Amino acid sequence: DRDRDRDRRDRDRDRDRDRRDRDRDRDKDRREDKDTDKEKDREKDAEREKDKERDKDKGRDKDREADREERKRKRRALWDVDAATMAAEKQPVVETPSVLPTAQCGSSGVVHMPNAAATTQAILPAIGSGDSRADALVQLQQLALLTKKARFVHIGNVAQGVTNFHLKQLFDDALHSANLAAGPGEPVLTVSVLPTKFAAFIEFRSAIETTHALGLSGIDLAGKQLRVSRTRDFEPCASHLQNVLIPSGLPAPTAALLASVQMEKEGPNPTKEGRRKTFNGFEWTTEDATSMQKDKNEKYKQNAHELSYTARRVYVGNLPTDGSFENEKLRIFISNAMQTAGIHDMSKTGHMILSVHRDASLRWAFLEFRTVAEATSCLHLNGLALEGKQLMINRTKDYTPISESDYPRLYEAGVIGSTVLSPDGKVIPMAAAATVATPSGTTAGSASHMAGGSGGPSLGGVPQYLLDNTRKTRKVFVGNLNPTAGITAEVLTAFFTEAMKAASLVDHDRKGDLIIWSYVDTRSHGFGFIEFRTIAEAQSCFALNGIEFHGRKVHVNRARDYEPFPSQITGELRKHGLLGSTSISIDGQDVFGGEIPNPEGDTAVWQDLASSAS
Repeated sequence: DRDRDRDRRDRDRDRDRDRRDRDRDRDKDRREDKDTDKEKDREKDAEREKDKERDKDKGRDKDREADREERKRKRRALWDVDAATMAAEKQPVVETPSVLPTAQCGSSGVVHMPNAAATTQAILPAIGSGDSRADALVQLQQLALLTKKARFVHIGNVAQGVTNFHLKQLFDDALHSANLAAGPGEPVLTVSVLPTKFAAFIEFRSAIETTHALGLSGIDLAGKQLRVSRTRDFEPCASHLQNVLIPSGLPAPTAALLASVQMEKEGPNPTKEGRRKTFNGFEWTTEDATSMQKDKNEKYKQNAHELSYTARRVYVGNLPTDGSFENEKLRIFISNAMQTAGIHDMSKTGHMILSVHRDASLRWAFLEFRTVAEATSCLHLNGLALEGKQLMINRTKDYTPISESDYPRLYEAGVIGSTVLSPDGKVIPMAAAATVATPSGTTAGSASHMAGGSGGPSLGGVPQYLLDNTRKTRKVFVGNLNPTAGITAEVLTAFFTEAMKAASLVDHDRKGDLIIWSYVDTRSHGFGFIEFRTIAEAQSCFALNGIEFHGRKVHVNRARDYEPFPSQITGELRKHGLLGSTSISIDGQDVFGGEIPNPEGDTAVWQDLASSAS
């Protein structure tokens, strides 16, 4: 019994010890698990904090990037706005009473200033002192503000290393040597060169000299041809301020003066009687509707050259590249050739070609003529011989004919002109122009450029490249004509015009003629071509395949050189009325697929003839 009790006590002791060990191990494991959980929680919290910081950084980076893009966008938008204009807009507000003096204006409408070519410091002592001196200074500042945006030009393609002095000396000398300066003294007031942009801004003392400087585009400086153009913020000034000469060294205007001039530039300020008050450079005046319309017309004349720019330019290719034939020589050569042929505007004097822009390779150039008629007539010099080469003369890719709505006012502004080959700027038929001989011995009509860049017809207000890119889509082949019926292009046009209308295949929103060009083969009289104004009407015309005409069923089909128009210009085609829609062809959709069969048998013979004709 004693041994049994001892064994029992030993077992109980061992069991208690084992239980305590297990409890101790379990408590230890729990503590370790708890520490591990706490560590994990700390790691998770740290990771969350890092994520928050990263999100904040991303947000800050995004904001910084947006700010950078905004600054870049603003810089790009102001690439051709001069620094002086931006500085003037940031002038501190100075509360000073605005003085609006009167000025003397001669019978010619030119503001007379004493010694306007001199500096302000030289002018003011001559004017006097006291109130008269202050009034004169305010008057000069007002006139400078009213003409400021009309006196700046943007200079492009400036060579590296060209300084303000080089540009100032070049334009001062060029204007005086060409007798284009408005008076003695230096026409250029300030020059600001932008080396990183290879560009510069030049401020002239008068608006008229600024306009004359535009004709110097293409002038050489340091081996580069400068491009002279208006700045993006250009605003024409009133006609009586064109010849005002602004002296150099004027102090900055006050805020009150800036505000008074800005009120006039903001446009109409109608009163109850339908009039507006404006400041004309001398005093505040009230204008009626007639004066307002007159001012509007004067501003339109200022923009006449810009509206007709693409119609007054021509491309000249295959030029000599040895460097001996400079821009001025090219201008004189083309001018003399047109005068010799008698195809220039005889009612005008002065330079026929306003500017010459030569490519860096010297292989081609752009010529800007003073009138649309002379630019059109120059196309007849295509093939003119120059130093053993035949010049290639054509329209530019951005050529846009003058629209009917702009024509009357542009004609009044004097940019349309008139020549024997282009009376009043109009295009005359090739046959009528073929009798004029050019200096090279070829006939004036030898080039197929009378009606645009690729020999086809032009439409007023429609860019020529749109017509050229869709001509093969809008041209339709008409075969199996009766050769004994005496069918002419006019007869073919009239027949299909009536047939399309009778079949309700026309675009009712179209402006202008249904068919803008037609042709009948003069040898066989068995086939012809029709060019429609819109793509939809050309696609719909195939529904007339097999229509009877002078005892035969004509074959209406696509021409052999048919090409679908590029889809990326669909929006522009719709804008200029070349896409169209009919009852069967919505937005010029192709509804007839591929080759359209001949209703009276094989058409291979006619198509072979048509291939050579087209």
